[in-house]
Amino acid sequence: MNEIDRIRSLITGLQKTQPKIYEALSAVAKALDKLDTNIEAVVSELASVPESGLAIAPNVIVFTYRFTRRNVILEWEQPDLSIFHYEIKVGGADWDTATHVLTTSTLSAVLDPLVVGTTRYWIKGIDFDGNVSIAALALDVVVPAIGAISVTSAVIDNNILFSWTEPTSTFDIDYYTIYKSAVLVGKTKGTFAVVFESVGGTFEYKFKPVDIAGNVGPESTISVEVRQPPDFDLLAQLVDDLSGTKVNTMIQDGKLLANVC
Repeated sequence: MNEIDRIRSLITGLQKTQPKIYEALSAVAKALDKLDTNIEAVVSELASVPESGLAIAPNVIVFTYRFTRRNVILEWEQPDLSIFHYEIKVGGADWDTATHVLTTSTLSAVLDPLVVGTTRYWIKGIDFDGNVSIAALALDVVVPAIGAISVTSAVIDNNILFSWTEPTSTFDIDYYTIYKSAVLVGKTKGTFAVVFESVGGTFEYKFKPVDIAGNVGPESTISVEVRQPPDFDLLAQLVDDLSGTKVNTMIQDGKLLANVC
């Protein structure tokens, strides 16, 4: 007696002693038998379908990129007229470990500027029936480092006029930082700055470009000799925290702004 026959015998034995339990177990057995039959039919039907007959969305085979001064543009070609949408992911060792970026029906995507280095993107196509490409196509977007700037200076009494060249960069430069030795003394969006020195001496200044993605360019250093100012002697030097009462002025980005008529 196999296992199924043994279970049936046990259920039958309850017919007279436990009729309600018998009826419940009989109903369960019939339902399971019907379910098993349905499953076998589905499996048999799937097994009869040749592999070439299964619906497969074609893979994307052309995936490129280009830069504007403020964005990264991903572009691709439609592999087949059946493809309706595209899914883009970023990072990861493969499609499954990458992070979803967007899904679009267009043939391009405009992304924010990237950090310097290599960023990998992945793409798959999706057809009208929702079938997804089997293979993901990878694309490495490479952002070069910001180039160095060349700084010059001109000294007039105790004022130093600095000017510098714009660096080579993929994205627009947002601002330049100015350091006196290791202390940040200013930021500017232009390519020049005027610094006032209250005493004479030789001073070292450093400049760094920063682009709109937050990438920082290499440091450029210049030493400037300033003579003692001829028309005054410095007796004391104080730093105002600008916390006092302000009339027709305002604080913005740590600077006191005033309207000059």
